[in-house]
Amino acid sequence: MSRVSVEGQNSTSEYRWISPELVYFRRRQYRHRPCSEIDAFPSMWTVGIANLRPGQVSVRSGNHLIQKSGSWAAFIPPFNMVNWQLSAGALHWQAYLSIAPLPEFLSDRAFAFPWDSQWAPQSVDDLFAILKGVQTPEYINDQHQQSGIALRAKQFIDRTFRDPEVGVTEVAEALNVSHSFMTREFKKAFGLTPVSYRTKLRVFESTKLMLMSGYNVTTAGHEVGFTDTARFNKQFRNLMNTIPSQFCLEKRLKRGSS
Repeated sequence: MSRVSVEGQNSTSEYRWISPELVYFRRRQYRHRPCSEIDAFPSMWTVGIANLRPGQVSVRSGNHLIQKSGSWAAFIPPFNMVNWQLSAGALHWQAYLSIAPLPEFLSDRAFAFPWDSQWAPQSVDDLFAILKGVQTPEYINDQHQQSGIALRAKQFIDRTFRDPEVGVTEVAEALNVSHSFMTREFKKAFGLTPVSYRTKLRVFESTKLMLMSGYNVTTAGHEVGFTDTARFNKQFRNLMNTIPSQFCLEKRLKRGSS
């Protein structure tokens, strides 16, 4: 199995390929102050796991926060926005990242569930078995309840985020509303602007292409809608706190073995 470490600002991550469609991920990070982070994965689903102290991590669901302590996991399907509230200090967590098709029994909504420390999944099927056994999932995303322009804008961006010809102005025009109104409604519903959401989708999709499909930086950036490699590098660094070439794992593995 191949392993590669990625050094970021105040974080160290390790990626280990279990199979061509499943990657195990482990991160240690430190935050100097509390912050909010919104995850949005376009064509990859994840199961994130952490042993939490009280008040260390919470997740926003509608107008309230869900807080957990102890060993918990979160299943996040593609195109689900999850708004994490993170306290200052160190956080160690792990995750499984996969591009495998999801079975029909799984919800298309993100949910949290208790994680048994004895579980040690070694395949996608192992993860599916764990998820199928969850008796009382606690949903941590209420975007299915959003209505009107915000949800329509999100769905439009989900379909077109890779297209460099479709900007946020074109989204507003397609929905027959003003740019400012759509942006205001979107941020009120999801906690970030349409531009920020599209950028997150593009950057997270590019990491998938580099991690799992062997794309180089330039090709990955163009594939997800960036026409300017310098801009892609800047947006990637802003979101990931490291440079995109850190995620070109096949290239790094070859370099390490030479």
